[in-house]
Amino acid sequence: MAKSKKELTGKGNKPKKKPMRKLVKSKSYEKEGRPTKYDPMRHPMIAEALANVGKIDEEIAQALGVVRSTYYLWKTEYPEFSDAVARGKSEIDMQVENELLKNCMSRDVIEEKEVEEDGKPKRLEKTKKHELGS
Repeated sequence: MAKSKKELTGKGNKPKKKPMRKLVKSKSYEKEGRPTKYDPMRHPMIAEALANVGKIDEEIAQALGVVRSTYYLWKTEYPEFSDAVARGKSEIDMQVENELLKNCMSRDVIEEKEVEEDGKPKRLEKTKKHELGS
């Protein structure tokens, strides 16, 4: 007896697979979860003050009581927070830049001078001076 094509390939007896559901992110899904600790009246002011005295991002995050990833998330989600940190860092960055420029433009000079006692050279005195270069 001749076998049909379905019997030869084995495709006829398998159950059909159910189509997979697509996961759709709803807007209500985004708002669920733990409420943020961010306080727009307090955190930008504290962050700006800490940045102004030269604290780095990790130290600012620690002082605010959050982990570094939350600190960076706040910088991306809250423009007033990001602006406050930038204002605080700009002043200290300018001070560091000016100090580096001053150090690059200056040099250390060692001045040697013979000290005489009773008309005879007694010892060699060395003096280190820091002066602005050209």
